Amino acid sequence: MMDHGHFSLVDGVWLQGINGCYVSLNPADRSPVGEVHGPDAAVAEQAVAAAVRGFRKGQWARSPRTRAAALNAMADAVAAIANDLIDLLVRENGKLRAEATGEVMASISELRYYAGLSRDIFGRTFSGQPGQLSLIDKEPAGVCAVITPWNAPLTLLVRSLGPALAAGCTVIVKPHRATTVVSNLFMRAITSVPNLPTGVLQSLNDPGDWVGARLVNHEHIRVISFTGSTATGAKIAGSAASRFKKLSLELGGKAPAVVLEDADLDRAAREIAKGITVLSGQMCVCVSRVLVDRHIAEAFRDKLIGELSAVRPGPGHLPSSTMGAMFDDGAVERHMTNQQTARAHPDMEVLLAGEDLRDETGGCFVTPALFSSRTTDHPLIQNELFTPMASFETFDNPEEAVALANVPDFGLAASVHSTDINRARWVASRIDSGTVWINCHNRLFVEVETGGYKSSGIGRLHGVEALLDFQETKHVYLENDYEL
Repeated sequence: MMDHGHFSLVDGVWLQGINGCYVSLNPADRSPVGEVHGPDAAVAEQAVAAAVRGFRKGQWARSPRTRAAALNAMADAVAAIANDLIDLLVRENGKLRAEATGEVMASISELRYYAGLSRDIFGRTFSGQPGQLSLIDKEPAGVCAVITPWNAPLTLLVRSLGPALAAGCTVIVKPHRATTVVSNLFMRAITSVPNLPTGVLQSLNDPGDWVGARLVNHEHIRVISFTGSTATGAKIAGSAASRFKKLSLELGGKAPAVVLEDADLDRAAREIAKGITVLSGQMCVCVSRVLVDRHIAEAFRDKLIGELSAVRPGPGHLPSSTMGAMFDDGAVERHMTNQQTARAHPDMEVLLAGEDLRDETGGCFVTPALFSSRTTDHPLIQNELFTPMASFETFDNPEEAVALANVPDFGLAASVHSTDINRARWVASRIDSGTVWINCHNRLFVEVETGGYKSSGIGRLHGVEALLDFQETKHVYLENDYEL
């Protein structure tokens, strides 16, 4: 059944403002999920004006307790419709039900976390000498635009929305066109709470790219929080530079999993296989490169191929499925083309061929792929693939492993596998990456910052430091020559 009438939220009202209409599809069976309407330019301007009023007037920017109450109420509202969100996320996104459940629960947790942090924002004082006092205040930066991707549309929204609201910003959300229906349901829930002031939160659908571009370039928007590709992030940074906007960018990744000679091979194979196939390989921290000590390479290769061969792609609502659907036909075709590229290269070999299951299943399903490579000077090694496909490379010592891990111009996540914790920490400390897991992969927590080195982004999300991207620091100086 298809939902109709997914519009844009402006100043507490869902407005039609049609400027393009499209149907969101379930990638698992191509059935329609919902009809989405884009705003016109006038509606987009109304959204910005409402956000400016919400920031400049009222108590939102100046009342941490108001913000805490609203964020806690939002968490309650999401919890009340959690099952509906999970079902819709499986349909519109194509992911496994377990992945969708984890996403919704994490969103609730994150809202509660930032509700608490909103009441724990302090400045500093400094007195250089008698009669002089400096007050260093943390203030909300202003109106923020949050531009979200499709692969985890709720958690990747809330990890920007939570700290932005906690800091006292007002926010305009632009969901990805492919997951607008579930994003709209989420937004309807969190904006229905009675203690959220009008104007604090807006949402603009975008059937093309013009809404995002308008938000990035708008003179009244002071912060851009974007999760997506490095190429798009670079364009946003370039556009925002002319107005010196604050940026929070989490961009592409090329996560290496380093398997040292003393690793527990069975455990490492399980963890790395899950890391390759989580969200069907469509996650910026997915394992993209498997770097293995040459002495154990053959044994580990066989174990990893065994784990990947056991993956069962299928619709997310079926308990038998262990990997969900790809984003669309283009993603499937890219998965197959990359394997053809590897086969044609003299220094590469396809170790496990990924299959195109579209004819068999009627949906955008593939099986995982693994290829060996004796070169690092190739786009398959250097670039993000965003499919369940990884390279298999070998090294002779930990120093070479570190050098290999740092080859791509990405640094979002990595993992190191070893039974020697000191050796694992030595390697982890030398990998240029915002997150390094030891003997596991893809463990993300609301309380702990994530972000990237190099081309993987700017700033940090989750944790206390996420607030910094949505705050300004102000120095207020007082001078008093009073003496008794």
